[in-house]
Amino acid sequence: MRAELALGRVRDTEADFWAKMSKPAIGCWEWSKYCSAAGYGTTTWLSKDWYAHRLSHYLMTGEKPEVVMHTCDNPGCCNPLHLVGGTHADNIRDRDSKGRQHRPRGIKNSQNKHSDKTILEIRYRCSKGETQVSLAKEFNMSFQHVSDIVRRKKWVHI
Repeated sequence: MRAELALGRVRDTEADFWAKMSKPAIGCWEWSKYCSAAGYGTTTWLSKDWYAHRLSHYLMTGEKPEVVMHTCDNPGCCNPLHLVGGTHADNIRDRDSKGRQHRPRGIKNSQNKHSDKTILEIRYRCSKGETQVSLAKEFNMSFQHVSDIVRRKKWVHI
């Protein structure tokens, strides 16, 4: 399965690559070797490190797009029928359309400095006529942040 090169070097063949995954007739072709922490298969082919799904796409299409997306949403899949080339913007749109963006909100966000109670109090007091400027000073926030809270551009989940 390996072709010997001059000087005793070993060169990987496509057959070597395809042998490193289980290929059922239907469904995902799972990478059976090393995977990254995110679950993407990794390999070395022709002295270059590759994500397995990117190499699969390249071997089948000859293309090296900016990103290779999984239509099956399985990072370990190398089935060329489940892979689509695209741009980073395409990948972001795909992620967002499928609701895979993890954005901790409110008190679950480690960058948060305010409680849900504080946000509700700001909205209530503003609705009763207090100015956003006075609330910003009192709660040690920028005017813009208070404005975003009141207009529900920030803390939209409350």
